[in-house]
Amino acid sequence: MSTCKTGGGGQCQTYDTNTGRYGSDEERHFPLTRFSDVQPPYIPEYRGDVFRSPQKVVEWVMFFHNVLSLPGVTVEEIQAYTDIFAAEGGMASHPGTGAFAGILQSTLDDLIKRGFLPGIPEGTRNTDLTVAEVVQVYRAYFDDVFHTIGGHDALTRMGSDEFARAAADTMLRHGRGAGAALIQTAINTMRSGAITVDTRMGSGTLTEIQRINANPTQQKTFRNALMVERNALVFGRRSDGTARSGKESDRFRYFEFK
Repeated sequence: MSTCKTGGGGQCQTYDTNTGRYGSDEERHFPLTRFSDVQPPYIPEYRGDVFRSPQKVVEWVMFFHNVLSLPGVTVEEIQAYTDIFAAEGGMASHPGTGAFAGILQSTLDDLIKRGFLPGIPEGTRNTDLTVAEVVQVYRAYFDDVFHTIGGHDALTRMGSDEFARAAADTMLRHGRGAGAALIQTAINTMRSGAITVDTRMGSGTLTEIQRINANPTQQKTFRNALMVERNALVFGRRSDGTARSGKESDRFRYFEFK
């Protein structure tokens, strides 16, 4: 049986109670060479309290293995989708928005209506989605919001897997338009006036992302700039222009990958 234990550094890790084995550091950070040899990644520390019960750990493992089963799945997709699933609390509904595993009912209806999810019938409630269907919706969502830059494959083209993960969470948490605007604003923080903030994730935006991430010394600053803009959007700014923080700030800070 697997459960969640806190290991070195306070990380919540998948733990096999039969073998007494934690996931290794290599398994946590990837890169993946043979997917069949890989166990689920660590549960992010800031979400460890959510995934402590045996039921939630099983949910985590099931989700991970369903992601692995996606045709042509990439390391970047695996990382992005598990990050999002953790951030959204797994198979749970948000008490305010009604989003289930981060999926709004309106988003699900729209993706089904436009043919992105042929295996899920119209009228399906988001709360009735299975773990496998949540995985399908995540991929379909990124095929949609990144449709002008290669769909979900755009996650492999950003020049930094860590930025790709941050961008994916931004686009799902804040939505297509607001998410793109946040990324574009972060670009302009790094390169003043580099791009028009038009709320569209197009080839120009991807080119600027790649240009910044091509310099390893700028990648961390770029992720920080995106984190600051996310906080500012949700919680506002102080009189000196700095972003405030609040309940979701742990989520935004996680994607800095310090």
